[in-house]
Order: sequence, then structure tokens, then C-alpha cells
Amino acid sequence: MTRAVVLGVCLGLLAVVGVARASESKLKGLDGSIEELTAWLASEEGKWVRARELAEKVLAEHPDSWAGHYVLGVVMHYGEGDLARSAYHLEQALAVFEKKHGKAPGDDTPWRWHELSLRELAATLGEMERPGPELAILDRYDEAYQPKRMAQRVWPLMKLRRYKEAREAARLAIASGNREQMMIARSDLCAAECEAGDREAAFRACTAALEYHQKQPDGGQVEFSNASESALSVFRFDDTERFLQESTRRASPESWGNPYQHLAQLYLFEGRIPEAIAALQAGQELRLRRPAWLDQHGQARLDQSVASLLLVVGQTERAAQMAERAWARPDRQGVHSGTERQARSATAILLTTVLRDLARRHEEDAVTAGFWDGIKLRARAWKERYAAWQSERRAAVFLADPEFLVRTLRPYYVGGADLPQWLVSEVVGMVGAGVTLRALGEARAVEKFGASPSYFDAFEAEAEFRQGHWARALEVAEQALGRLPHAEVLLQGRVAAIAAEAAWQAGDGTRAVQHFATALTKDPDVLRRLDLRLPVGIESDGSPLAEAARSLVERSPRFRVSGGRGATHLVSLRADAGGAQACLLGPQHEVTQCATVRLMQGSGPKEGSRQLVAELHHVAFAYKADLSQADLTSLDGSPTAARADRQVNSLLEQLGPAEH
Repeated sequence: MTRAVVLGVCLGLLAVVGVARASESKLKGLDGSIEELTAWLASEEGKWVRARELAEKVLAEHPDSWAGHYVLGVVMHYGEGDLARSAYHLEQALAVFEKKHGKAPGDDTPWRWHELSLRELAATLGEMERPGPELAILDRYDEAYQPKRMAQRVWPLMKLRRYKEAREAARLAIASGNREQMMIARSDLCAAECEAGDREAAFRACTAALEYHQKQPDGGQVEFSNASESALSVFRFDDTERFLQESTRRASPESWGNPYQHLAQLYLFEGRIPEAIAALQAGQELRLRRPAWLDQHGQARLDQSVASLLLVVGQTERAAQMAERAWARPDRQGVHSGTERQARSATAILLTTVLRDLARRHEEDAVTAGFWDGIKLRARAWKERYAAWQSERRAAVFLADPEFLVRTLRPYYVGGADLPQWLVSEVVGMVGAGVTLRALGEARAVEKFGASPSYFDAFEAEAEFRQGHWARALEVAEQALGRLPHAEVLLQGRVAAIAAEAAWQAGDGTRAVQHFATALTKDPDVLRRLDLRLPVGIESDGSPLAEAARSLVERSPRFRVSGGRGATHLVSLRADAGGAQACLLGPQHEVTQCATVRLMQGSGPKEGSRQLVAELHHVAFAYKADLSQADLTSLDGSPTAARADRQVNSLLEQLGPAEH
């Protein structure tokens, strides 16, 4: 959940075009020297470099200028994203002001500087996730000014898990009749009810927060996005998509959150890959239009979504880069209802998954590489496995808390790792099957809502599978497949892969054939993520190249050339003077995927077979959609003209006006 809040007075509370043209009402209580007011005006207009220069000059001449400290606090917050220095200067502004005028200044004082400093400091502390000090500042505000800021208390009280007090603050704010107080209270009450853990109460609160915005043509991005999360918690997937689409329609660069990122995650776990790509491209475009300081509140989440998508479509190298960036540059959690533990554990789990997938790809490539290149690829895979182990240990620290693990296993519930359900399955291997089964027993005891039991079946199947209990794993996996919501396409693909391998190990070839086919249809890369080998037979035209390719397929870590128990699929190898083809055929000899290569003049069977099987590795477990490279370009949010233009404008501002 994302916080609903006015983004600081500097973003338009007192927007004017010049001190001389500002109305008397807007300047009431804002007395100061021309230098102080000019600095304030520069901050109001977002001229951060100019505002900082003027404020620093004021403080150099008058160290006790509350106006100078206030402006520097605003600049540090919105111009430079330095919240600690922002809080320092705002505290200084309050200290020097109250030393002269007290904590409840009268109308005959420049009280607005005090009022603005209290507002801004509360907002800054909120972003820093310091709810206790934020409440203390709100107390000081309410002692001096009207109307009281009851709605702004709901969020920090929620962060402190004081839900009863948060509800009471929301009730008082709504009863006040003040429209802004009512809107903020309803929005933040939505988050509070979600964090309190009552799914139905949260859905009611979040849809109630939409009442005002549904009557307006714009605004309400945060409210619709929050409503989508509450809809997902009660397994209303259609409402989730509808609310998110409305949130994207109302998306504003000046607002918290990025609804396109949430929409992309929804499309991804539903297996709607082209739509997920389009949503993430729109999400990056929105990010590039936002003020740079907002990146610290959502960039890592966006990076994680991009990494997840790239993992599924087979762009694992780039997925690793994005996941590593998300770990290295975590989001602040002050404006999100979740905690740092939830966010960091999710990033560690994702990074572990991506690095292992990348290592397995390099091990596959080593089979088709030359001797020295093969050694290098295996060494690289070893390094990636070691990095994955390190990331897994970081995740295990978070998951060692039994309550946190149980909450993570409860589908779309609060307080656990912030992951889509198809990635929650990775937790089983990280904490161990025995620990998972014990936690699932606790989760089943407390969670009966909606489709939750089907998710527990999916996780239990994986735990039993990892213990080698093939019959039990197959039984529970098939039970999960019959009960999981249709929207959970990627999770269904994973469960099908587990059922397939369990059936094959149990000697039930018929069921193995069926489930392997399902897994390859819904999420082909899941076999690599689970480190499974597809049982295949090999059909060759007998040519030297095809026979050399047969040998490489037999050595592949991704194929199991069947012996006496039969195959679920068939690899067909063909070669002629101009090229070669390797096709993966399904149970009915239908073509699943084909790898085709052109042979360079003079190349021998060995070189051609390596090229052919390398391509087979890449296409056999690839998502089946017409994805061009252009579709994936710029998903990582690389700098574009929009951000470059902003940088140029900042440079020109530093240089000052041109001389004539």
C-alpha cells in the first residue's frame, strides 16, 4: 500500500509568479527580507540550485534565519533527495523560530514559517520511516494550529502497528467534514486495515476510499492502486486489473507509486507477457517524467518487476543486472505500508533465483563450447552459484523468523516477503522442506480464506518433492492444479513441472507426459529454475552433424535421454549442406520448438553441432511469444531524452543567464 499525502508545500501550496505579485493572503505570516522571500519563491518554483544559493547566502549573513533553514530543508528534500539534511535544517528552522516566538506563535508574528516547517518536517520524517518522531511533530502542530491534522496520524500509527488508534484518528478526520482530511484519512485507513490483516475489512475500506475519486475525472492514482492490492488479497483478479487500469489512467508524475509496475506484475503471473512488457515500458516512461527524488521511493520495486519479466522471457543476464541494482539501491519504505524486511527479503529471493538460473544457462552453454571456452563458462557458473548462495543466506536471515515465514506462505497476505506467488515457491528450497511443511501447518490453521488452500497445496507439493516423496508430491501437486485460480499461470507451470518430474520418478510415464507438456506451455523456463531435465528420445537422420549433436544432447544438463522408462518428448535432428535443424516434438509428435542454424562454408560437423544444440537450449525452454528485441529495449530505464533534457536545464540554471 502507498501513502496518500500532499507532496510538500514546495510542490504548489503557495504557487505564485513573483513576490511582488503574490496576494496578501498568501504572504500573510510569511514576513521576511527580500532575500529570504526570493529564496522561498525559488523553492516554490522548483529552482533548486537558485534556491540553495540564495538560502546559503542568507544563512551566511544571518545564521539565525529560520527562513534560510526552511528553504534549505525543502531544497535538500525535493531538490537533492537528502532527507537527513532536510530534517536537520527544518529542525533548525523550528528551533530558532521558537526561541524567539514560542511554540504557539500569534498572528502578529511571521507564524507561517513555523507552520510550514512543522508540515514539512512531518512529511520528511514520514518518508524516513520515523513514525514516532513524525507523531511528535504532528502533536506540536495541533497545539499551535487549526484544523488539527488528524488524518496525517493514521499512517504513522499504522507503521507503529497501533491499528485501533489509527482507526480512531481516521474516524475523527472523516467526521471533521474537511475534504482534504477526509480523503487522506480514507486512503490511509485502507492501508491500515490491510496491514491489520483482515482481508475483507481491508477491501471494504479501500473501495470506500474510491468514493470521492470515482466522481472526478482525474486524481486518485494512489487510491485506485491501493484498492487493487486489497482486491488481490481477496482473490478478485478482475477487480485488481480494473482498479490498476484506472490507476494508470490517472497516473501523475508527482504522485507516490507506479501503478504500471503493479499492472506488469499482474500480467506477468497471468502469463500475459506482451502486456507485461507494455506496462513496464509505460512504467519507465512515467518514472522518467517524475522528479528525481521520487526514485528513492519506487525504483527498486520497478527494477524487481523488470528483472522478474526478463527472467521469465529468458533475458537472464539483464535480469541479473536489474536484480543486483535493486539490491544495491533499495527503496525507502516510509511511503509504503510494508517494511524494509519485506522488501529486502523479496529482493534477495529474486536475486538468488536469477543468479542460479544464469549459472545453469552457462553450464548448458559450456556443453556446446570449445574446451577452453567451456572451462571459462563453468568457472563463471561457479561464481554465479556462489553469489546466489550468498544472496540465499541473506534471504534466510529474514525467513528464519517463523512468523515472517508463515506470513510469506499465506497468499497475498501482509507482513511477509513482498513477492508474487510464483516466486514464493523458491522459499521452499531456501528454508528446507521440513521447515516449510511445519510453517504450512501453521498457515493452514490460521488461513482459510478463499483460494488460500490451493496455494498451500502448491507449496506442500514442492516440499514433498524436495524430500523425494514422489507419490505424495504428485498427489498434492495434482490437487493444487485442480484448485489454483486460473489467473496463476506461472505458478501452475511450476506445479505442473513438479508433478511431471514426480510422476516420471514414480514410473508413471502417462502422467509425466501430460504434466511436462503443461509446464512447457505455461512457463518453459521453470524447468531450468527447478534444475530439471526433460526426458527425451532422439531421432537423427544419421548425418555426421546430427550424430555429433546427439552426443551433445546426451551430455546436456537440460535433457534426460530416456533409457527403459520412455520419453515424454522427442528431439529430432536433421542436417543438410546448407544448414541444420533440431526440433523438440511433443507427446503427439507435434512441433513444440525448432532451432535452425545456417552453416558457414567450410564448417565441420563438430562446429555445426555445437551451434545447433546451443540454439536448441535457447529455444526449447523459451517463452512462446513473438517478442522482438525492440519490445525489451529500455525496460531497464536507461536514460532517455526526457531525463537528459532535465539534466541540461539543471546545467543551464547553474550557469545562470547568458551575458550579452
